[in-house]
Amino acid sequence: MLVMAVNSGGSSIKYEIFDIQENSFRSLLKGNLKRLYREDAYLEQKTADGKTVKKEIPHADHEKGLKFIVEELNSPQSVIQDISALEAVGIKLINGGKEFTSTCLIDQKVIEALQNYSSVTMVHNPPALLAIEIFRKILPHTPLVGVFETTFHRSIPEAHRVYGLPWELCQKYGVEKLGFHGNSHRYIAERIQKLTTSNKKVISCHLGSGCSVCAIKNGKSFDISSGFTPQSGTIMST
Repeated sequence: MLVMAVNSGGSSIKYEIFDIQENSFRSLLKGNLKRLYREDAYLEQKTADGKTVKKEIPHADHEKGLKFIVEELNSPQSVIQDISALEAVGIKLINGGKEFTSTCLIDQKVIEALQNYSSVTMVHNPPALLAIEIFRKILPHTPLVGVFETTFHRSIPEAHRVYGLPWELCQKYGVEKLGFHGNSHRYIAERIQKLTTSNKKVISCHLGSGCSVCAIKNGKSFDISSGFTPQSGTIMST
C-alpha cells in the first residue's frame, strides 16, 4: 500500500511516500520544497537508497510548488512513476477549531472549518486548502486524510484553555487555547516514553519557522505556549 504524507506549510512543502505492509512500513521518498516565494527556491528529494536530487524552482509559490511535485511524482524517473498508484494521502492541517479531536477523512465539513478559521490562521490554512484542492482533482477516488495539529492539545485542562474574556463571547466564537504543532509534540512524547522511564513531566520544544513550547504530563498535553492562533506565544517566523 502506497501512502503519501504532505505538509503544505507556511514556508515550505514537505512530503514523504511510504510503502506500508501488514506489519511494517518503509520510506521510499522524501521531498522538501524550501524557500517558497524566493528566487532561490528549490526542491530536494531523497530516495530510500540515499540518492539526493535537487532542482531549482525560482519564485515558487504554493500552487506552483505543489503542481511541480505532482509532475515529479508522475515522471518515469519517480519511485512510483504514477501518482495514481497512491492509495491514500495524509495532509497536515493546522486550525479547524475545537470541533476536531482526532484524525479524520477530509470532507466538505473539514474544508468549511479550515475556511472559517483562515482569517486567524492566514499563513497555514490557505496552503493546506490548496493542497486539498489539487489532490482532490488529480486523485478524485483516493481517500484524503486530515491530521490536525490541534488534536493532541484537547487534553489541556479547561483552566489552562480559557481566556480572561466574557464567557459568552468565548462560547459564541469558540475562542480558547487550541495549541499547535501537536503532531511534533505527540511524537516527542511517544519517543520519550520509549527511551526513558522518567517521562511523567516533559517540556517539548518545537523549533522551526514556527515555534512552540509544550508541557507534557503523563504523555498528554498539559499546556502550550501557542493559543487561539499559531502566531501567539514564542517569537517565530510563521
